[in-house]
Amino acid sequence: MSAFSAPIRFGVLSFLSFKALSWDGVGNYVWGNLARPVFFVTMFALAGRFAGNPSAAEAYIVGMVASAHPATIMGGVLAMFTIERNFAILPILFATSGSRFVMIWSRGLIHMGSGWVSVAVSLFFAAVVLKLDLSRLDWITLLVATAVIGFSSTAFALCAGNFALILRQWTDLRTLLEGSVVAFTGAVIPLAALPGAVAAVGHVLPLTAGLVAFRAAFQGDPVEAVTMPLAQEAAIGIVYAVLGALLFLAIERQAKRMGSLDWEARA
Repeated sequence: MSAFSAPIRFGVLSFLSFKALSWDGVGNYVWGNLARPVFFVTMFALAGRFAGNPSAAEAYIVGMVASAHPATIMGGVLAMFTIERNFAILPILFATSGSRFVMIWSRGLIHMGSGWVSVAVSLFFAAVVLKLDLSRLDWITLLVATAVIGFSSTAFALCAGNFALILRQWTDLRTLLEGSVVAFTGAVIPLAALPGAVAAVGHVLPLTAGLVAFRAAFQGDPVEAVTMPLAQEAAIGIVYAVLGALLFLAIERQAKRMGSLDWEARA
């Protein structure tokens, strides 16, 4: 068997999962992955400039460009899990012997790529229209930080997707998580300005540690200078990847035992 057969099968599975469970036309893709992140970058940039604080405006821009990654992934993955539950073949998947870890991550691969696209488009817009200063940017640090944030954000979204399987109001969950990623990670409000308990929540979310490296890239810092926050961000992603798989297995066992995924109806 070719060494490339497993990655190819995983790629095909990811594409088919995305097409069946997430693709909703070009218009919705453009809004959710391109226009929406640009809108939020612009909104916070104008807020900082209206307040007469150019440095704050630049900090907001960089923070919102970085947060485009988890926000894009979160919306796509949570919707996919909900559609999986209500309209697709989740009961059949529960009856198969395939790897649950592979199945879960096939739901996130293309959304992780969409997150990279959102960051790239937001950064291009910020540089061309909002005149974000890129003169000192270390591109290698930026790319590595974006890749690590993409991994941790995908792991977090896939972990959270388990709750979209058992809760009816998944849109409330999406709003809560997307708001938390903006409010508690330092994207807009510095962690030092947050109450201790709130800042502690930020430290267990994706983006918080990776954002340190992402911001450092705009100051020209090389990768070697931000290895610690990058390692912390990667560790967060690994924890959520393992936790997400364990939660999915627990939900599967409970569904087989109770004959239902609707936990709210049993409450």
